Amino acid sequence: MAKRDTKQILINSFVELARTKSIDKITVKQISENCGVTSQTFYNHFPDKYELVFWAYRRRVDIVFEKYYSGSVTKEEGLKEYICGFKNNSEFIINAFHNMNGQDSYINKTCKYFIQKMEKSFAEMKQTDKLPEKYRVYIKMYVFGMMNIIASWLAGEINMDEDEIVTALIKCLPQEMVDFVRDNSIN
Repeated sequence: MAKRDTKQILINSFVELARTKSIDKITVKQISENCGVTSQTFYNHFPDKYELVFWAYRRRVDIVFEKYYSGSVTKEEGLKEYICGFKNNSEFIINAFHNMNGQDSYINKTCKYFIQKMEKSFAEMKQTDKLPEKYRVYIKMYVFGMMNIIASWLAGEINMDEDEIVTALIKCLPQEMVDFVRDNSIN
């Protein structure tokens, strides 16, 4: 079995278990037994269950960013694919938001990775090693706000469909950040 296939089988097992159990109560042994592999097989791929969750998230984000920068999706389509990935696994994601805290905080780790991707992408667009600090702050504020809005939306606290939430999230981008991406210079 290919390494990527095994990782996907393990994440599928974890998501299945998380539909009925709190993430903090699920063990590596349970994840492994649920999909018919040994705990050692799990540890050959991941140091712990939290890294398994973040691997799946990073993989999904990387795919969306690749599609956007290759031109195969628009900003709106990419953002919709991103939030629909959460919606398709909403029980698991809400479980992760509520039960992965501290150094393994789901919202903090996912935000940090998304921020890194945005900063890297913007820096590459501007052909610079480091973005001006104010744009790094805009990105952080936007991503943390976006993730909390998505969490509220998944929990049913916001009554909008995917297209409406995407439109709202796009409109929340700071205009100075939008202008920065369009402009050919570094300020």
